[in-house]
Amino acid sequence: MNLWHRLGVSVAIVAAFYIIVTEAFQDKTYYENYRWHICGSFIGLGIALWIIGRIVNKRRQSPPPDREGAVSADDPEETPESREPFLFLNVAYWGAMLVVFGLIITIVVPRREAKPKPVAARTNSVARVTRIATNPPPQPVAFPTFKLQGVVYRQPDPSVLINGRTFFVGESVEGAKIIAIEPHSATFEWKGERVVLRTPD
Repeated sequence: MNLWHRLGVSVAIVAAFYIIVTEAFQDKTYYENYRWHICGSFIGLGIALWIIGRIVNKRRQSPPPDREGAVSADDPEETPESREPFLFLNVAYWGAMLVVFGLIITIVVPRREAKPKPVAARTNSVARVTRIATNPPPQPVAFPTFKLQGVVYRQPDPSVLINGRTFFVGESVEGAKIIAIEPHSATFEWKGERVVLRTPD
């Protein structure tokens, strides 16, 4: 196999390895975590195989001691290059390829996916469900601090005097709704509770 054939095969193998790493491993979590370990392993193993392969190839290229000087007589076409192993069986070749694979791993950067961010709910329904589920202790009702000064019990529209103003049934005073007026008292609805205020004696 001549130089151009070797170069073409090597480029094809490197391209295939690059595609495999990019498509199959780039978006994997373990590739992101162990990328440099894998790179170092490829390069270290590749250097070791290249050194071993060079030693083995030199031994194959050198003729046996009993045939020194008789190479041309037995086989005139036999040269040191012809005694090299087939490309895919050459340990030095695969050592160099593993080093190239390690360099490719430094180029292929892990693909990080965008992590979803938590978004607060825009409705109050979740808060209501949470309050019901947790069943918090009831809070004491703080009734507004106004004073019932007097009652004008005139049918059909009785009224009350509060803080110098007159109010009728159905009206609200500081958020407390008047629901009933008696001759000496008034009943208010405040946050689901009923509160009765009496006139001063």
